[in-house]
Amino acid sequence: GGYLVTTRSASGSKIVFRLAKSGGGFTVRDVNMQGIWLAQQMRSKFTGTISRTGSIDGLFAYLRG
Repeated sequence: GGYLVTTRSASGSKIVFRLAKSGGGFTVRDVNMQGIWLAQQMRSKFTGTISRTGSIDGLFAYLRG
């Protein structure tokens, strides 16, 4: 049970927000731009980083940048 909200950026790009009820309001659960859902993209990046480095510490190093 969530909601999809579609809008356009100032440059005209379509952006879709996936929202979920949270308390008295809503929480953004995912964002889609150009057909790519951010949560799926980040999941792939995170699991790839863990696989490449062999541990969760590699992911933490990546996130610290």
